[in-house]
Amino acid sequence: MTINIPPEHEAWLFGECPPGYVRLWSIGRWKPRAEEGDALLFRVGKHIVAEAEIYAIAPPGECNTVSYDGSRDLRGYKIFWDPQHFRDLRCDPVRLSLAKKREARCRAKRRIKRERAEIAEMIRPARLIAES
Repeated sequence: MTINIPPEHEAWLFGECPPGYVRLWSIGRWKPRAEEGDALLFRVGKHIVAEAEIYAIAPPGECNTVSYDGSRDLRGYKIFWDPQHFRDLRCDPVRLSLAKKREARCRAKRRIKRERAEIAEMIRPARLIAES
């Protein structure tokens, strides 16, 4: 999964986090296509700058909080990640290329899964007609 970080929040992304805390990003009211343990990529200005592992996903209504600068109320789905699993990729071209390849593989898997589901939906009515 990819999160696009506005350039003005890049300093927050790479800032220090107190020990024992997890970071979160509110992504809105639509359920994310990711699960706990999946890779989480951070983009700033269309460039991948960091990666982390998804620690937890909270639905709207749970863990409601206010943004770190007090500017907005975070009410949508929230993705949490552990700062210990956060990796800065700005100066590591090897890990950056691996992250890009992993992202492409995940997209291909989702596309194949979606296509298989569509095929299964098309086959199901044909089976019902044949059985009757």
